[in-house]
Amino acid sequence: MVNIPAGYLVLFPLSSLRDLSALRYAAVASLLALTYTGIVLLVELPYYNKLNKPKSVVKIAVFDWNFLTASAMVFYSFTCQMQLLPIYSELVSPSYRRIKKVVVRAFIVDLMFYVIIASAGYFSTFNYTN
Repeated sequence: MVNIPAGYLVLFPLSSLRDLSALRYAAVASLLALTYTGIVLLVELPYYNKLNKPKSVVKIAVFDWNFLTASAMVFYSFTCQMQLLPIYSELVSPSYRRIKKVVVRAFIVDLMFYVIIASAGYFSTFNYTN
């Protein structure tokens, strides 16, 4: 209920900018925020792990109604790729090779952050993680 109006009020106007160079500072702030979140989760991991480990039973996979929530989170986490075409138009000499390099680097950075944050979150609370 909150994400759709927020997306239209904040993200849509920013996405429709012709020149994306004004958002370069927001990208740095975003990376710093993700780094801070990852560090906090990794620092707190041993405390929460010790607190929740005796009660936990680690299962490889669970398929239940939370699958829909998890799918939504996965799709939401990769919405950063929606700016592919504006990024392509901002490159000095756009080519398939250069855009592929940009996409691969962005994917690796995103994957690194999401794996660290998700792993630290899961191993902190085990069965209390939906």
